[in-house]
Amino acid sequence: MPRGIPARILQAARERRFRLVTSDAIVAEVASTLGKARIRRRYGLTDSDIERIRRLLERESVLTPITTEVHGVATHPEDDWILATAVSGGASYLVTGDHQLQAIGHFRGVEIVSPRQFAVILQLPIEP
Repeated sequence: MPRGIPARILQAARERRFRLVTSDAIVAEVASTLGKARIRRRYGLTDSDIERIRRLLERESVLTPITTEVHGVATHPEDDWILATAVSGGASYLVTGDHQLQAIGHFRGVEIVSPRQFAVILQLPIEP
């Protein structure tokens, strides 16, 4: 069973406490990242959990076509797709554990926050 702040945020998405915006590129990146051994261990993820999260992202989010081009903003070119998704989808927040993206702070009206910061915004219970 997944645990931690990301799991609480996904549960809040299931409860429609916010509109979850994503793109095909992000769904693929999330699935790849969750499959990494250190991430699986940290959050106690099984193959079934990862597949369930992928399906949640595909079925219960707003799959946004990329309509905004972003180049050279993030330190990694693949992260420009993440920024482009947030802007294209009209997101208020981009929630990421990537510290380099977090360092950008704001981009074209999107506030870039950590999962912990977003949990506070949503007023979710947080363990120390």
